[in-house]
Amino acid sequence: MKKYCCELRQHIKKNYIPITHNSVGTVEFHIVIDRSGDILLLKQISSSGDNFLDATAKLILEKSFPFKEFPEDYLSSFMDLIFPIKFNAKE
Repeated sequence: MKKYCCELRQHIKKNYIPITHNSVGTVEFHIVIDRSGDILLLKQISSSGDNFLDATAKLILEKSFPFKEFPEDYLSSFMDLIFPIKFNAKE
C-alpha cells in the first residue's frame, strides 16, 4: 500500500498549479476514496490562513481525481487519508 500512496502523491503533483503568490502555507484535507479511485469525501481540515492558497489546493486535488484502482491485496473498500498541500513563496 505504501507504493500506492507514493504513486498517489506523484499523480497529485502532476496537477500542481504554479502560482505567483507571496504567501506560504499548508492546507490539509481529509480524503476518502473508494476501490475504483473515485472520491467519496474531500474536506478541508486546516487552512493555510490564505483563502487563495486554500482554494488553489482544493483545485489541485479536484483535478487529480479519479485515482487509479487500489491494488488487489488491499482488502478495504475505501481508503481514508489526511493529505497536505504545501506552498512555498519561491513557486
